[in-house]
Amino acid sequence: MGVLRLNRELLEGFRDMLPLLLGVVPFSVVYSVAARQAGLSYLDTVLMSLIVFAGASQFIAVTLFGAGSSPILIVLITLLVNSRHLLFGVSLSPFLRQLNSKLQGLLAFILTDEVFAVTIAHHTRASPSYRYQLGAGLALYAAWNITTAISAALSFPLSISFASVLRFIVPASFLALLVPMVRKRTDVVVGLSSGVAALILVPYLKGGAYILPASLIGMIVGGLLSFLWKSR
Repeated sequence: MGVLRLNRELLEGFRDMLPLLLGVVPFSVVYSVAARQAGLSYLDTVLMSLIVFAGASQFIAVTLFGAGSSPILIVLITLLVNSRHLLFGVSLSPFLRQLNSKLQGLLAFILTDEVFAVTIAHHTRASPSYRYQLGAGLALYAAWNITTAISAALSFPLSISFASVLRFIVPASFLALLVPMVRKRTDVVVGLSSGVAALILVPYLKGGAYILPASLIGMIVGGLLSFLWKSR
């Protein structure tokens, strides 16, 4: 029974990730083409997806690489953009504390925006399970890296306009998954607060650096509203 449960939960996570792969796969194609055009070799392009595994940060890294930026600057900006995963980790930590450090490390490595979204949605409607997150993460990891390897090998030209359109696919699919999760008035206010804060910060914080402060503003607003409404 334990093995059957393990397989079922893994497959559920894998299954629920499949619709989002329709947006992730084209995004991976754009990344691999952009990386080759920036001067990265085939091996460099593939290894970045295998080791870094962070779509937005990979785009920023190859853009900075193509512009001749220093390695230190590339690493610092990549870390800054990926700092939003700290917030994801805080949200998921209550479900992962009982796991050993190696398994926690694996789940942290394959954690992405999409994996976080489907995992949190699952935890709100069913019994929390790290196996579900593992299945979702492995599905996305496999799809992203297989697509990267194939498209980088083909190295076909991609028009700028088409690439720009594809870059909106993943955020759009993430929003499509997020909207059904907004059920309470606090959720609405938090989402609007973070969105407005992001729009205000975009001109001042480039390269996705606005994501973390905008998220923190949303969290603060949500905490204050929850306290005020409960105290009434």
